[in-house]
Amino acid sequence: MIAASKNPDSSFLFTLSLFHLCGARQQGNLAKRSSKPKQRMAAGLQVFGQPASTDVARVLTCLFEKNLEFELVRIDTFKRQHKLPEFIKLRDPSGQVTFKHGNKTLVDPRAICRYLCTQFPNEGNRNLYGTGSLERASIEQWLQAEAQNFNPPSSALVFHLAFAPHLDIPQDYAAIAENEKKLQQVLNVYDEILSKNEYLAGDEFTLADLSHLPDSQYIVDSDRGRKLFTSRKNVARWFDQISRREAWEQVVKMQMEHPGAFE
Repeated sequence: MIAASKNPDSSFLFTLSLFHLCGARQQGNLAKRSSKPKQRMAAGLQVFGQPASTDVARVLTCLFEKNLEFELVRIDTFKRQHKLPEFIKLRDPSGQVTFKHGNKTLVDPRAICRYLCTQFPNEGNRNLYGTGSLERASIEQWLQAEAQNFNPPSSALVFHLAFAPHLDIPQDYAAIAENEKKLQQVLNVYDEILSKNEYLAGDEFTLADLSHLPDSQYIVDSDRGRKLFTSRKNVARWFDQISRREAWEQVVKMQMEHPGAFE
């Protein structure tokens, strides 16, 4: 049993871990993916942004996992003015569009991944969003944990450790230390859960794991951030496993070929 922390941010993770332990056995019964991937189907999907963006990378990984054909419209998200079609600007006044399918436009990367999994349930990785209500509820708990507990400190570290040096912005070492401490608390809970299961939501790779990839990769690629993962045996094993997935390797290749604002 994982001890509850006095830190209010840990209470959600503690509740999640209890929910997860109760449902892990059911999650283990998910049907295995076919070893022979289907050919991608043309679905009229468009992604706007740079692969270097963690939000865009999350969506691209989901698209590759689902074996869906899509068009990537590259936009430098670090510029104030985005060169977007006017009809898209009207749908999203901020101009931060990342996904379009027909007349539907979505801007939240996690919502986009959910949409792809529910809109195309039989394409590619069918287990990505669970195959039953219990599995999906567990995955949703982890998506909340990632968004509320993991992402705030990890995204801050990504900015200071990976992006700031390339943008000639001085690193804020106090902020780095503060967010390292917060992320350590989250990863300690993850390490305990991953000691019992191969992946976060059970024995199958799902959106719960996928959503952690973009921030984790940037942190692990930095000298200072790497130890946050490698110093925890189960977290290190988990990240090594999910980062070797073909879908994620394709995204990393795209990031290296077109680093966006770093070009």
